[in-house]
Amino acid sequence: MADCGSACSASCGGRWDTQLAPFLDTSDDPNNALAAAQAITAQMAYAANGGLITYYGTPTGCTLENNVSKTPQTSAYDYMKAVKSGYTSANPPLTIPADPISCRTNFMLLITDGQANGPGDVDSNGNNVCDDTPCSAANP
Repeated sequence: MADCGSACSASCGGRWDTQLAPFLDTSDDPNNALAAAQAITAQMAYAANGGLITYYGTPTGCTLENNVSKTPQTSAYDYMKAVKSGYTSANPPLTIPADPISCRTNFMLLITDGQANGPGDVDSNGNNVCDDTPCSAANP
């Protein structure tokens, strides 16, 4: 496990892996949508059954927008930007075709296992860096 401190990086923040779950498909093909939903559901199984397990800090800020490693694999913001405009990378190999429907509305569903307390959420002293009042509430 990397010692992330309070900074975003390629290894501290969000990490998307097409081995775990597929990227969005904007073809509107119901078969592709079903296959993606089934692949994601399979990863949501209990860890004892081979699903994912979470641990350590919750780097919500860097997961939503990694301002250091600005790639679709490390930042939800950059991923959604790639879905809208298209993206190609040789290393790691990744191609995200541009959404053919330019006016499609985008939403993000954030599911977390805990308080935002990872890089991008707290400063080097552990203080919350969110400037929105509810962020500092006991139950935001």
